[in-house]
Amino acid sequence: APPAMDLTQLIIQFQRMNAPTFAGTENPTPVLEWIKELDKIFAVLPLPDRQRVSLAAYQMKEDASDWWIDHWARRPEAELHALTWEQMKMMVRSKFVPQSFWDRMEHEFYHLQQGSSTMDEYVRTFTCMCLFAGDAVNTDAKKSRKFLKGLNQRIRELVGTCPKCSRSHSGECLANQRNCFNCNRPGHYANVCREPKRQQQQQPPYPQQQQQLPPPPPHQQQQPPPFQQRAGGQARVYTITHDEAARNTGTMSGMLSISHVPVFALCDTGATHSFISSRCLEALSIITVHACDPLEVSLASGKIIISDSVVRNLPICIGGRVLEADAY
Repeated sequence: APPAMDLTQLIIQFQRMNAPTFAGTENPTPVLEWIKELDKIFAVLPLPDRQRVSLAAYQMKEDASDWWIDHWARRPEAELHALTWEQMKMMVRSKFVPQSFWDRMEHEFYHLQQGSSTMDEYVRTFTCMCLFAGDAVNTDAKKSRKFLKGLNQRIRELVGTCPKCSRSHSGECLANQRNCFNCNRPGHYANVCREPKRQQQQQPPYPQQQQQLPPPPPHQQQQPPPFQQRAGGQARVYTITHDEAARNTGTMSGMLSISHVPVFALCDTGATHSFISSRCLEALSIITVHACDPLEVSLASGKIIISDSVVRNLPICIGGRVLEADAY
């Protein structure tokens, strides 16, 4: 467990993070938001469970505080000291979130469909409602199947899934085989494989005529390729459609998992930088840090933006393997 901090220093840091209070209400939304915000604070302020419970209890006001004090008034002090933050969250939810609400949200999650929602809106709704799904999404495979099931048919056909691992990939499924993805032999990974690199062919998601993208104008051919870093921390980002990505053998689109949540991604095999949308950061409650070397990004429209925030060691699950990457 993380070491306990000095009480004065702890309170100062905790107050600087604008920790929310909870007064107790019949509406379940405030208590769920309160727990979510405290989870975000405790993610960057590593504390032992005893201090987490004490700080959370301190943020309870009015009816919530009265309930908490009355609940522990007749219990041994040692039992309170042994209480974990996860156990406290379960107690608070049980008290302030009625079972009828859980049942209704579980029913809505079971029948969740993308419908007319955009992909960002569907991802945000899916992520929020996973809280009410329980054992239905307690593994990455279950979560991926449920996410794909709710997608519109057109997008679901583009993605496709493997019946063995419930993920999107081409060729034989190598999940849990620990084989090299280049030579298909055990004992090493593709990045250290001594065999010639295998050329992978990207197949279109459904039969269609092969079309060639028009070559760029001569003055653009001298530009560095997408995401190519230049002097001064510069990069270029080009916006392309799903159809263009399907016709371009250097790009792949599909589903992958970030922090155990399925997300739609566009991968460029020649890219030197990774980017994550602000909406995705918000939906996944991912915290960014200030980039020591801000990145100057040139968009396809000609607009230049400065990206001075970065996510370090973002866990990305692809084909059953977890990779860590930095994303702007």
